[in-house]
Amino acid sequence: MPYAAVVCGLLLFLFLWFRHLADMLKAQLGNEALSAAMRFDLEEARSTAIASRQACKFFFLAVLISFLAYVAVVGTPMYGYVMEWLNLAVRWTHVIAGIMWIGASFYFIFLENNLNRTHGLRDELAGNLWAIHGGGFYYVEKYKVAPR
Repeated sequence: MPYAAVVCGLLLFLFLWFRHLADMLKAQLGNEALSAAMRFDLEEARSTAIASRQACKFFFLAVLISFLAYVAVVGTPMYGYVMEWLNLAVRWTHVIAGIMWIGASFYFIFLENNLNRTHGLRDELAGNLWAIHGGGFYYVEKYKVAPR
């Protein structure tokens, strides 16, 4: 029981902190004197803070619901069944997350290894790539630093 409380408390703290961070970044975006590159960086940081806040909310609810399910069935004949289903859910979530992590790693390695780094590049580019997927054509550019 103390572990669930600590994890929920930590996730709640992170949720509130990311919400505060997103609000601070939104306030900074209201400044008209920002350069385009600074505005781009602030918008990206705000998007990351919002996504992190949503992830904290999801995991908080998952831990809370799992804990409540555990408390509801402890000491009853359903305890074994519920624990097996929770175990199955956690294991499959872990397997799927691992597959997504490895897939994203392979995708970014592919992008990095197939960049055109020599022909017809603008000065601010480290490389570019044409790709076809799902019937769509994609043109990817890797910048040396944040775009102007």
